[in-house]
Amino acid sequence: MVLLPIILSSTANASDNVISAGLKSIEVSSSPNPSNIGQTITITATINIGYEDEPGEMHIIPAPGGTVDFLAVQNCFVYAEVHNGVATATTSYSEYWEYSSDGVEPGVCRIGVDYHWDGVIDDCNVWIHGPETFFTHTFLANTPTIIWNNPADIIYGTSLSITQLNAIALYNGYEVPGKFVYTPPSGTVLSEGEHTLRVDFIPDFSDYEIGSKDATIKVLTPAEDNNNIPEFSSVAIPAVAFLEVLLIFSKKKSD
Repeated sequence: MVLLPIILSSTANASDNVISAGLKSIEVSSSPNPSNIGQTITITATINIGYEDEPGEMHIIPAPGGTVDFLAVQNCFVYAEVHNGVATATTSYSEYWEYSSDGVEPGVCRIGVDYHWDGVIDDCNVWIHGPETFFTHTFLANTPTIIWNNPADIIYGTSLSITQLNAIALYNGYEVPGKFVYTPPSGTVLSEGEHTLRVDFIPDFSDYEIGSKDATIKVLTPAEDNNNIPEFSSVAIPAVAFLEVLLIFSKKKSD
């Protein structure tokens, strides 16, 4: 909870009931915290204000109304209305990136909390604004899934190409743009036998984590490749049956 001294942010005539009012305390929480970038979070602020109706007579009450702005980065914010001292905002902040030069980045983010209210206490108009306070929220980079199956066997002399080196990275069903670095690289001619291939994925955006995956490929000799050709089985025809067929054919020809 952030405790604040009462700041004279509204004034009234001596005949009015309220002579000063201001923000007293703000308690802010976010859940889940930490969260992945783009994940929906809920921010809750509990706000108390204070006012004097007589010199030295301070009253602390839940904020009757007003608005709270939760500012993550420049021009990247969400706001919520206050009801009975509580304001709740649900956001991922990602929908506000188009208005921001940066957007939230992985790591600890210092989020500003700005409360303001123009209302009435004891029939007296009051205006309360701030001061701005802060809380921290941790944003985590998203972990994409690298999809890459073991390539089919190849014959010795075949160089690696996109046929074998064809990994993709997905997050929530969407392809993540980035660079795939293969070891060994495309164009390599492997020796005979089984080999381990590796891909390192470097995403274009810091919202995603770097990843890697291994795959296995087998390089066959020409002899091994020939052994994989299916053999056709022959069916022996008995000599008697062959002669019977030959006689029938000869008889039809003479007729």
